Amino acid sequence: GEQYDISRFRRLLRRISMRSSARNQFMGTVVALRPGPVEFEVTLQLDEKVHLIAVITRESAESLDIVPGQELYALIKSSSVMLVTDHELKLSTRNQLWGKISNIYRGPINSEIVISLPGDKTVCAVITTESAQNMQLAEGQDACAAFKASAVLLCSYQG
Repeated sequence: GEQYDISRFRRLLRRISMRSSARNQFMGTVVALRPGPVEFEVTLQLDEKVHLIAVITRESAESLDIVPGQELYALIKSSSVMLVTDHELKLSTRNQLWGKISNIYRGPINSEIVISLPGDKTVCAVITTESAQNMQLAEGQDACAAFKASAVLLCSYQG
């Protein structure tokens, strides 16, 4: 029944998260699809303000059976997220999500930086603690989570 599917799906999602150790999980709606000979570009709308672009293989696109309007999960490993604080910096990454730093967890080697995005979402970046110090990061500061479209893992739920 429906309840079984939901709990099975939650277990699957937890398994995926553990395997990919993806701290960043978003659900979005496919609003654009650009098929290419080898790769597909998929644009997901997370809410009115936030869009994500994923580039996946044609094979993956076909196995996910992606169509506009479909809901998909996007997973991004926090180690794939670059942190930027300079608004003037030109980046080649397709995904650039601006928000405010809401938490900094400093470890001996790496630090975890949590950015609050518009629409009650957060994105997490793991950078070296040395970089965090060099960048003089502080809570409340504007920051951008930047990541390549190829760093976005898409998965769908078929009950």
